[in-house]
Amino acid sequence: MLRAGQTLRFGTCGLNFANGTGDTFLRLSGPDSEVAALNDDACGLLSNASFTVPPGADGAYAIRGGCFGNGNCTGTVVFTVD
Repeated sequence: MLRAGQTLRFGTCGLNFANGTGDTFLRLSGPDSEVAALNDDACGLLSNASFTVPPGADGAYAIRGGCFGNGNCTGTVVFTVD
């Protein structure tokens, strides 16, 4: 559950213990199931993004990780909330 003003950072790179191989792709869906943020290729082929919850958008958010296109990839998605 995220609240207005909180910042979610998530990635397969750029955060402690995040890692991956191949071309990762990340997507964040909001409480309304709409895409709130997405990222591909922030660190070479790995992904990293951040999202600050706007006023009135409190709720459950879902991070989905996968591979870009039909490619193969693996990884550990890490997230932090500030």
